Amino acid sequence: MEITLLVYLLSCCAVLVTSEKIIIIGAGASGISAATRLIENNVTDFRILEAETRLGGRIHSILLKDREKDVYVDLGGEYVGGEEGNVVYEFARGALHHSDDSRRRKAFYSDGKSINETFSEKILEFRANLRSWYEDKKPISTADAFLRDSIPPY
Repeated sequence: MEITLLVYLLSCCAVLVTSEKIIIIGAGASGISAATRLIENNVTDFRILEAETRLGGRIHSILLKDREKDVYVDLGGEYVGGEEGNVVYEFARGALHHSDDSRRRKAFYSDGKSINETFSEKILEFRANLRSWYEDKKPISTADAFLRDSIPPY
């Protein structure tokens, strides 16, 4: 067991022996942003190391096929913050579709097939009832009671 682990660790280290002067860990938004900034400044002597078989890091979109229309769903990052001039922020601002249509929720199985709306509404209603019941029954500390009563919900 120890020998297998040692061989594995040595093989990982062998991969890291490169001639590049800069190593970027991860091909997520920050890693790609760092590589872009280096290229913009005429620095090309770098290597990006990524543990997954795809780019994007926590940003992971998949296509869900539905009877009405196909939609892309994000399984990863839910929020993109930043400022003008930040490459990731600028990309997201131009690429993301903003929708305020929260009246109609759709639920999907992990294989992308849509769940019957009546069934999914019953599940969501059950979840809301369970949460309400839990909130009413759970013990609360004195500090939590003070904070709950003195700080308005957001």
